[in-house]
Amino acid sequence: MSGNMVDVRVPRWWMGGVASAAAACFTQFLDTIKVNCAVMETVSSFETLVNFY
Repeated sequence: MSGNMVDVRVPRWWMGGVASAAAACFTQFLDTIKVNCAVMETVSSFETLVNFY
């Protein structure tokens, strides 16, 4: 650093909120896909069971 310059650190309190919001959106999306796949599997196996009898 040169003579008169001062290193100023700016607090980035908002980064935690942005990171948690992005993580929540991403995991919610994946959880929705997981639940839909599980429901489709259950419906598919139920239809197979109904068609068998």
